[in-house]
Amino acid sequence: MLIQKTFHIHQSLAETRSRLASISSYRRQLEGVSKAMVADGVAHFRFEPGLGYELAVDIAQVPDEIPERVLFGSTGGNVEVAGMIEYFPIRESLTEVVITIDYQLSAPLARVVDSLTSVVDRFLNTQLSRMQTHFEGVGIFAPQASESCYGLATS
Repeated sequence: MLIQKTFHIHQSLAETRSRLASISSYRRQLEGVSKAMVADGVAHFRFEPGLGYELAVDIAQVPDEIPERVLFGSTGGNVEVAGMIEYFPIRESLTEVVITIDYQLSAPLARVVDSLTSVVDRFLNTQLSRMQTHFEGVGIFAPQASESCYGLATS
């Protein structure tokens, strides 16, 4: 599945790159993510998008000649990920960020279930929206008591 999200950060290009690279600055905004850390140049994520899935992925940056673009791909886990983050300086204190993610679940049965339910797609879009809200300074989403952020009832 291909996901793309565009948002604006009211900081310079250098500050924006630094802020996005620091997972600790927005880790608390990512509900359902039980692990988000960088060690030895590899980002490690573990998350539960719903329907009993637990997904884990290790992501590394892929070398690129264009400094305003970061390419990345998975190096391990049960979901294959490839993507790119592009930075477009609009003004001295405004940067547009475009995040593109292409993912595929490794297990064939999980791919079928996800194609019918889109639970992973909704989860990732929700996380990107949370990041957007955090970085644009709009506020923080508050989960509803009776529903998860994916529209599935919780017990």
